[in-house]
Amino acid sequence: MSEKLMLGEIGSTTAPSVGAELYVLSDRSYGQQVASIGGEDDLMDTILQDESPGGRNGIISLRRITVVVGWQFGGFSIQVTPIVDFERSLQPTTFALAAPDKRRIQTLNVPVAARCTWVSARLRILVLTGRIELLGWGASFLPVKSAAAEVGR
Repeated sequence: MSEKLMLGEIGSTTAPSVGAELYVLSDRSYGQQVASIGGEDDLMDTILQDESPGGRNGIISLRRITVVVGWQFGGFSIQVTPIVDFERSLQPTTFALAAPDKRRIQTLNVPVAARCTWVSARLRILVLTGRIELLGWGASFLPVKSAAAEVGR
């Protein structure tokens, strides 16, 4: 069985020289750092933590997943796959972003149409010629049934 441990640090949105690094420790690395997110050998492929924006028993109509990224050197291609209710992967969307002349921050919008309770996303870097920072993510939704509606039933 292959297992990975992902370690990271938060990047600064105000100081361009202070960025986030992602390290991957896998069974083949014998506990040594394999590569940062800007390395050639290992590109990021991770699933974000599941969130329940409408509460643990609430139901939402998910409309959009947003991912905020920052980069300064080189371009990249990232695939965002929304995941609802822990196991249902929706249609992935791929974004290709060119190398900027200065540090850039961009919000990537992935349209979604799903009813669910739990929301997550798989982020997969397909091509990378520089360094990328994951600055945040979120979901746009409409409440269908609030978790409080379950109380007293």
